[in-house]
Amino acid sequence: MQNSPQFILRWKGQQFGPFTQEVIEGKVRDHELSLAHEIQVDGKWRSLRSFLNLEARSQEQERQKIRLKRMQDDLTLKEGTLQDLQTQLEKTKDELDEVRTTPQQVTQQDMRPFMPPGMQACPKCGMGNRIDARFCSVCMERLTPLNHYEYAGFWARFCAMFLDGIIVVCLETGSGFLIGFILGFIRGATRTYQGYEEYIILGVILSWLIPWLYSAGMESSLRQGTLGKRAMGMIVTDLKGNQISFGKATGRYFGKFVSVFTLGIGYLMAAFTERKQALHDMMAGCLVVKRS
Repeated sequence: MQNSPQFILRWKGQQFGPFTQEVIEGKVRDHELSLAHEIQVDGKWRSLRSFLNLEARSQEQERQKIRLKRMQDDLTLKEGTLQDLQTQLEKTKDELDEVRTTPQQVTQQDMRPFMPPGMQACPKCGMGNRIDARFCSVCMERLTPLNHYEYAGFWARFCAMFLDGIIVVCLETGSGFLIGFILGFIRGATRTYQGYEEYIILGVILSWLIPWLYSAGMESSLRQGTLGKRAMGMIVTDLKGNQISFGKATGRYFGKFVSVFTLGIGYLMAAFTERKQALHDMMAGCLVVKRS
């Protein structure tokens, strides 16, 4: 280990020491030495004040050198980053030039005329037709439906309705039993046993409320179908294939009563209409399609 240099001090012709620089600085801070003392450095006497200032300047120069070195390292790193960015830009520019100079193949799909939503153009005469049309209404050219939906058939919908009927009966029975038990408990606690009108009213309310909320709530949810429809692989959409709102699902549910009042013909319409729509589907503007 290298020893620290030691210095001799002098005051009014009297010499004392030697001391290291750390000891001298400590004695100056403790006022045991004044800056008027002389110190021997490299065989020459100089004031302690000039010696300590010289050391401070030397330390400050070292710190400046360290800061300068760090700045140079940062500049070198930034220059490398800029070079990488420039290389990437040149590569991107070359790719864009290649795309501009490469001839693009124009397909018949790109050349078709603009059509509003829900319509497609006939490739032969250009006349607009519905997206689910199979033949052009003018030239009778065969078309490919663009909606890619397969409509649910009558018997699949019948099975889904049967399953939903079982589920609704279970829900009504369970909720009626639970609420009846609670009301019976309250009657027993309050010792009021006269009349059962509230049970009848409650049963009527549940028989209307539960099927409506079950059907409209699930058909307007992200699942887009009741449990029976989902089990049969079907969902309910609007005419454009989008999820329906709760209001539209409510209109579709209460439209089923119209299908019933027509002696069931409204339901049978799903067997022979073009898009397999029952009467209540047409009233609400909905489709029942197979889940993709």
